[in-house]
Amino acid sequence: MLTTSQLELRNLSRGKHSNCVATSLTFATGSSYWDVDNFLQAHYPRYKPQNKTSDGIPAFELLASNPALFGCRFTRVVRPNLLDRWISLYSFIRDNLSGTFFVCKPRHAFVVKDGDVYDLNEVDYSSPVDGAWRVEPIIGK
Repeated sequence: MLTTSQLELRNLSRGKHSNCVATSLTFATGSSYWDVDNFLQAHYPRYKPQNKTSDGIPAFELLASNPALFGCRFTRVVRPNLLDRWISLYSFIRDNLSGTFFVCKPRHAFVVKDGDVYDLNEVDYSSPVDGAWRVEPIIGK
């Protein structure tokens, strides 16, 4: 059964090829899916819109080289931990109940907004969060 958040995300991508990175960036920034999709295709040759995972576009690379995209600023709040410690999605949400976040886990990206998860897939709250960025509109845009 689809949740409301899954339906919202599927509606954004118009039911066509829906890559998790493009769909999540669309939802987090309020941009059009096609603007995000076209940007990713133009700047990242490995990006394939029909891929359902984020394999073709590493979000870490994307946001490191573009901390401001689509009228929003992306501020890193979770970094990959090299000490074999990781944070679960549940813990991340508990610690970040307000705001919009672009979140990555292995081979996938999604959005957490005000404590709610917006994901094309079923949510596993015990899964590790590899990276997360707070998404805020750039004032004066």
